[in-house]
Amino acid sequence: MADEWGDQLADAMRDEAPISTPTPTSTRPPGELRQSIRSTRPVIGMSAFRFRLLAPVIQAATTDKGARPHVIRARRAKVLRFYWERGPAGPGIYRFPKVNHPGNAPQDWWEPGLRRQAQPSLRRAARRVRF
Repeated sequence: MADEWGDQLADAMRDEAPISTPTPTSTRPPGELRQSIRSTRPVIGMSAFRFRLLAPVIQAATTDKGARPHVIRARRAKVLRFYWERGPAGPGIYRFPKVNHPGNAPQDWWEPGLRRQAQPSLRRAARRVRF
């Protein structure tokens, strides 16, 4: 049951996660956050079981908790390349060695999603258990 519940909860939380809108220069595929959500193998004791639910990509934290304004610097290339809808010369692809990211507001999806999904997924998993 523990295995099933972890998998059921991971599936349900994939539906809770936001999906990014792709741009012409996106480096991360849409749905990468959703696809990353998984549960660990449960540790089963006499009267309890424990597992972890993971979303091991950077956008999990930045979409859930938000991000303050920060500087982004090119590391693996000489310049950053991105599509800028309201760029100084109009919409298009721009290149800079660093940019000031304005930050983003929190979407607060992880904890509310767990509250919504934990009980129903446990009920679904428990229905399949034979004693």
